Amino acid sequence: LASPSSRTAQSPTVGVLSDQASSISSREASFSHRLRADDRNLYIADGYSLLIMAILEPTDIRDEGPHPARSLSVSQNYPNPFNARTTFGYYLPQAADIRFEIYDVLGRRIETLINEYQPAGSHDVIWNAAGEPSGIYFFRLQAGDNVETGSCLLLK
Repeated sequence: LASPSSRTAQSPTVGVLSDQASSISSREASFSHRLRADDRNLYIADGYSLLIMAILEPTDIRDEGPHPARSLSVSQNYPNPFNARTTFGYYLPQAADIRFEIYDVLGRRIETLINEYQPAGSHDVIWNAAGEPSGIYFFRLQAGDNVETGSCLLLK
């Protein structure tokens, strides 16, 4: 930190600390830093302040798998709005026969993207809508008796 008398309206110059000490000089500020460490803390000091940073041990992190969801879920497509091609992400809590379908605003099925048995986990599907007109479309994922739906916007 610069002394109050050496501060200006401009931002102070930033320097890099070496192993034990560093001097920083500029037309805005002139000061020195001291760097020390012990088994528990890192100490950085200058003529005006002392910064003490605790050295922490890593914590135990439990891996709960690739997705914490406990039920069927579909993520919003990306990009959205899109031009010709978009990706849908979904999660299956257990293996199932699934259908992933696209509908227009009149409720007509435009395309079935997936109609197969898939294992549990995270999945992606890409819809190439190059032959479809601009507009709002609905996507529907069915896995067994569970259904998830959403909408997306195609702009050309």
